[in-house]
Amino acid sequence: MFSIGFAHEHGPFNRRCFGEEGKMTSVGRRDSSLVLALMVAISICGQALGDTLRIGHWEQTTYYRHTFEAEEGVEAALRVTAVGDYTLYINGAQAATDANWQTAEETLVSLESGNNDIAIAVTSFQAEQGNGLLVSLEGGALVVRSTFTDETSLWYWTGDEQVGTDWTTANVSGSWDRVRGGTIDRSQVSGGIFHPETEAVAGYPNAVNLGSSTDGRIVLADQRGQNIALGLNASEVGITDGRIGTPVWSLPQGLGALNRVADLTLPDLTRINRVRVITKPPDGNETYEGNSLQGYSVQISEDQSRWIEMGGLNDIEDFVFTEVQFNAVLARHVRVQVTQAEVGSDPAKVTEVQIYGVDFVPDGAFVSQPLDFGDADAVKNFGRVRWWADTPPSTSVALQFSTGDSPDTTDGSWSSWSEPFEESDILMPSPEPRRYLRYRVNLHTEDL
Repeated sequence: MFSIGFAHEHGPFNRRCFGEEGKMTSVGRRDSSLVLALMVAISICGQALGDTLRIGHWEQTTYYRHTFEAEEGVEAALRVTAVGDYTLYINGAQAATDANWQTAEETLVSLESGNNDIAIAVTSFQAEQGNGLLVSLEGGALVVRSTFTDETSLWYWTGDEQVGTDWTTANVSGSWDRVRGGTIDRSQVSGGIFHPETEAVAGYPNAVNLGSSTDGRIVLADQRGQNIALGLNASEVGITDGRIGTPVWSLPQGLGALNRVADLTLPDLTRINRVRVITKPPDGNETYEGNSLQGYSVQISEDQSRWIEMGGLNDIEDFVFTEVQFNAVLARHVRVQVTQAEVGSDPAKVTEVQIYGVDFVPDGAFVSQPLDFGDADAVKNFGRVRWWADTPPSTSVALQFSTGDSPDTTDGSWSSWSEPFEESDILMPSPEPRRYLRYRVNLHTEDL
């Protein structure tokens, strides 16, 4: 965890005259996590302004998408809340908006026969507690809810800016990331009764989490709700490629499947607490029941010489996917071993094995919006930069800067990011004078 603040003093005189003065906006806090206070005394028109501008908030927008199928057109009750200022769209039309996560909005929406699209844009701020959103739709026999665990109901997110409304109905399954677990205290949410299987979901742009139990903090995202097995080396080809359906781990028929194993290797010792096994969707005359394992155990090892069983399932009736949960434990190797089969049973087919953990990611970054310091027209010198940070052992914080003359950071006036600076008290490394400044705070930890 980190705590940081930094101050920015005025530099050489600016040759252009503008009358705007700096304004105090907010004050950062020191805490056990990262807190930033940017203080800038701007030099304009040959004089250093007397007021100090403090920027002590974090802000970023995350976009969410989900597509579902309705057998027929129906009126459905929509319930939603999100940590931050959100706007929700149904099939491209705005359906709900609010900025208070402690009140759930409820409204009736019209769904179409066939595919329907849910889209939500959420802008989060440091003053919020938690991260993510809750959504449920109920109409007749139809139930749709936000989830990061149901492989038959996939939700996606991105931190890339979305312009216009085309993104609200676009197919994003191949370009956006799968959602992860969010953090919303549902006991503090009033005004709506969500479906009981509704889960808080979230995305974490640049691997940082703006929500925490204490206002004003920014922390590295953890791996909760993230499949850390994706792309791992495995003894069975295809079971970690993220593709539901093919290729598969195809087991022998009947008793020949007993004691067969699939081994997965994590890149480092990692604390894990959940392993999920996903059945191949049926083709032709196949069924989920016929393709499903009947029973298996999950074992872990640090060095492949000693294996410890963490749990298992037998007489499986949840044929689409199952999972074994256990207290977090350090593991480098994970094994799924078949423990139950019957004479003449169909060959089981596993399409994915997923692993979930609780560690923090090792690296993350927060990138500010372009800052104009109250006057977008004034060209400014930014001068010297100082900051302070609490960096416990095995952690580090490094700052980078960029300057430009347009609020659009793709504009050619913007400089490249400066080299990262871990030591405080430096001259502004980016070109001056400029109208806008932005900064990037890079977080790193080896204490996972």
